[in-house]
Amino acid sequence: TSPTITSTLIEHNERSVNIAAPKQKIIGRFETFLSLALSNKTIINFLKNKQSSFIARNYLLIAVTLGVNGYKKNAFTYFLRALFTYPFIVVQRQFYVFIKVILLKK
Repeated sequence: TSPTITSTLIEHNERSVNIAAPKQKIIGRFETFLSLALSNKTIINFLKNKQSSFIARNYLLIAVTLGVNGYKKNAFTYFLRALFTYPFIVVQRQFYVFIKVILLKK
C-alpha cells in the first residue's frame, strides 16, 4: 500500500495548545464549542443518550489543556465538573491523561 496522509498537525500561535495561552481564552474557546454543539439539534439527535458523556469528555479536554498550560487549580475544577457530569468517565482514556498531566507531572 502507498502511504496516505490522513491528517496533519499545524501549530500556530492563535490556537495551539502547545503554547501557553491565557486561561480565559482556553476556557472560552471550549465553552463556546460546547454551547454551539449542544444547541445544534442535529448533534443532540446524534448523541442521544450519550450527551453527558460528550460534555464530560469536553470538560476533561479543558482540564488537560489548562493543566498543560500550567493552570492546575482551574484544571482540577473542570476535572470535577467532568466527574460529576458523567461518573463513568473514570473508565475512559482521557481520565488517565488528566491524571498523568496533573497529578504525576511536577
